[in-house]
Amino acid sequence: MKQARAWVDSHTDEYADLWAKKANLDQQVSRHWLRQAHMTVGPVDTQAATDLQSTADLLFKVKALPAPLATAGIIDTSFQQALAH
Repeated sequence: MKQARAWVDSHTDEYADLWAKKANLDQQVSRHWLRQAHMTVGPVDTQAATDLQSTADLLFKVKALPAPLATAGIIDTSFQQALAH
């Protein structure tokens, strides 16, 4: 996961363009969002859960998701201990 995150950080616009295409987002919106997101790989904590819900809300707002998505039910905390190190 950390290698994938490092690739995105060094190819932000390329990743943003792919994300925009797949999610039917405006390219400039996806580039802006990823440039300012400063995402990291780590344990799922309260802030990470909040951020995930905010992203789902944004995707619904821009009609990339057909309906609201409650992300609490899809968060996997089983890697919590491994990611804490």
